[in-house]
Amino acid sequence: MTIDVTQLVKDWLDNLLPNNGVALVAAGGADLTVDSKENRQTSHEPRLEIVLNHAATADQATTADTATTANTISGVLPTNKGGTGLSAPGAVGNVLRSNGVNWTSAPLVGSDFPGLANSFIQNQNTATPQSANFNINGNGTANIFNAATQFNLGGSRVFSVNGGNVSANGVGAVPN
Repeated sequence: MTIDVTQLVKDWLDNLLPNNGVALVAAGGADLTVDSKENRQTSHEPRLEIVLNHAATADQATTADTATTANTISGVLPTNKGGTGLSAPGAVGNVLRSNGVNWTSAPLVGSDFPGLANSFIQNQNTATPQSANFNINGNGTANIFNAATQFNLGGSRVFSVNGGNVSANGVGAVPN
């Protein structure tokens, strides 16, 4: 007996139908005897032969003449094919980020760290200094610390520069 299950298998592979197997039943109350490996008197191995007859089209694949062209992508690889959809890698130092729909290439910003946007100061090597207020607790060492107007200890000014002159103030001894 030969049963063509080609369309059924295609539907399984395309997720059009669940793969619940194949059942052979007798029609109209007739008796059905199947000689199979479960039969105690004989031992036939079950067999399913699958013949792919659409290899020439391979489900709309394009032709590659050589292994080199098979591994070459030209143009932009879209996101639905596993790419970023971007035509260029972006500037040095940029990161790849998703906005939920598309990919972009841009520098890191504070909002890239949810909940931490006001918890750090970004070091910038530009002419325009960054304005920030911050507190540091604990002990540490710094090679050079540059303050534009004054140094405070415990909230009181102890060193400052006035007109090119350095002032050292004693806490509580000199009004600041």
